[in-house]
Amino acid sequence: MSIIVNPKQHSHGQFKHYGEWIGTAKPLPFQEKLRLAIDMALSQKPRDMDTFLTRLSESGFEHKWGRGGVLSFRAEEQKRFTRLRVSTLGDGYGLDDILAVIDGKKSHHAHVIKTAPYKVNLIIDIQSKLNSPEFSGRLH
Repeated sequence: MSIIVNPKQHSHGQFKHYGEWIGTAKPLPFQEKLRLAIDMALSQKPRDMDTFLTRLSESGFEHKWGRGGVLSFRAEEQKRFTRLRVSTLGDGYGLDDILAVIDGKKSHHAHVIKTAPYKVNLIIDIQSKLNSPEFSGRLH
C-alpha cells in the first residue's frame, strides 16, 4: 500500500477540494452563541442569578448591567455587547423570562437553529408529460 505525500492539485487553486470546502462553514452569529450558552446555563438549573452569570462567564461571555437594569453580554471575540431582550434574542430570552426560569415559575425551551428546507421532487408523471401540449407535437 502506498501513500501519496504531495497530491497533485487538479484546479490550480481556482476551486477548493471538497474536504476543504465543507470545512469553511460560516461561524454562528454571536446572538446564536449567546442563546446556546443561556440554554446550557439554564439546563444546569442555577439556584440564583449570580450562579447563572457565573455559568455564562465560564462559557466565555462577559456581562454588564446597563442603565435601567438592562443586562448585556459579550463574547471574547465580539466588539459590542448584546442585550438580553426578547426583541434581540427571541421569545424566552428576556431578563424576566430568565428570572422566572431560575425561580422555577416557568420552564425554558431551548432554541432550535432553523435551517432552510431543501426540497427536491424527483417524481415525474411521465404520462401527463407525454399528453401535455408541449410534447404532443414532438412525438408524431
